[in-house]
Amino acid sequence: MRASQADVVLPGEPAPAPSYLAAMTIAVDDLAVARSIIENSGVALRETDEGFFVSARDAYGAGLFFVSA
Repeated sequence: MRASQADVVLPGEPAPAPSYLAAMTIAVDDLAVARSIIENSGVALRETDEGFFVSARDAYGAGLFFVSA
């Protein structure tokens, strides 16, 4: 399934209450742009040594680590 199809499958799915132990690392070309998009959407993030992190609760699944590509 493509990421662009996810919005067709996920509406109505409940957000997980606790964070899971699973996580995904997403390499982006421009961390500042990615950070701005996340912050402007109202999602909390935490700075890390290599980029930033979005909790599983806010990402509706696994935690997301954003790093430079």
